[in-house]
Amino acid sequence: FLYIHRSWERDKHSLGKILDYFRDLRHPCQILIFPEGTDFSPANKKRSDEYAAERHLERYDHVLHPKTTGFVFLAQRMRQNGQLDAVYDITVAYPKSLPQSEADMARGIFPEEVYFRVKRHALSSLPESDIELRHWLTELWRDKEEALRQFYAEYTSDSSSTKNLLHEFRHFGAHSSAVHHCRVGEPNLGSCCLPRAGCTCAAPPSNALYLALFSWTALSILTVCALAISPAARLWVAAHTALFVSLSIFTDGLQNFEVYLYRAKRALFRSTWLKRK
Repeated sequence: FLYIHRSWERDKHSLGKILDYFRDLRHPCQILIFPEGTDFSPANKKRSDEYAAERHLERYDHVLHPKTTGFVFLAQRMRQNGQLDAVYDITVAYPKSLPQSEADMARGIFPEEVYFRVKRHALSSLPESDIELRHWLTELWRDKEEALRQFYAEYTSDSSSTKNLLHEFRHFGAHSSAVHHCRVGEPNLGSCCLPRAGCTCAAPPSNALYLALFSWTALSILTVCALAISPAARLWVAAHTALFVSLSIFTDGLQNFEVYLYRAKRALFRSTWLKRK
């Protein structure tokens, strides 16, 4: 996880160090970023609408307006470092239930179906300048809003136009992008389709969910018992809590501490090598 402090000058420096660290290690990395910066909730929807009104932008019903600064910096830095091959644009649709909080999940509210639209944008297709990249991302979100609006409208319809929607999801920008959508549990991404288009998709792996519930519940119970009866367990938890709190207060996170140790090791090696030379 690339932790941020919501202070751009500080976050810019931290993100740059981590990307350069991966570059120096020649370690290929994939960065997952949510340009909206938060989840889609009524309160965040209201803030997004206010943001749009202040800047004379259109209001969205299915997505929040993206924050472009972080994306532009990551794209440009990774391009400069030779780390960027493509940007994958993932749009997720929940046509039925959608939990908005942990309380919803505790009540058993889970998505019965989840659809994905994945588009690949090659590096060569991305704009060069920061301003053009900002505009590109803004247009991408406008396309998401329209795609989701159409998806939800057609999903509840039994008309033949649903097949047209399916076709557009699969072949939108076919010469430069690969676009698919799939339901949870579908083993073949390319063959999945809307149920109203005449296909039957596999059921979600409910056994795995029950196994996860049992495992995490058992782990939680064992942890509480260990803390109640074992001084060693309490000492272990206290030591780790103190360590991570200290790292959060005095550093930019554990991952940046790793980068610091790597830089210090390289500097020491370089200094020793120059002395010998």
